[in-house]
Amino acid sequence: MKLDEIVKSARAADKAAFGKVNDKRAIKILRAAFRQVNSQIESARDSNVAIAGLGRFAIRTIEREKDGVSVTKQRVIFHQRGAGEKRKAEAGQS
Repeated sequence: MKLDEIVKSARAADKAAFGKVNDKRAIKILRAAFRQVNSQIESARDSNVAIAGLGRFAIRTIEREKDGVSVTKQRVIFHQRGAGEKRKAEAGQS
């Protein structure tokens, strides 16, 4: 999904949330927010990055051997917010 598609979809779902913010500005805001999420994920080592209302990213360091050489990679798995978490958020709980 492209950023302009996210903005158009979000604006259609909740026009009041955008107020007088135009699409171009909303896209800039999304980019800034996604840069922050990406920065948190890149700096996390073997931990979780939770984003309220979205879910959490589980970050793990994986070591594998490839062609006789040990290779270390970072694995990121996204866990979508579950129904129980949604009810808590709607009730104003953490």
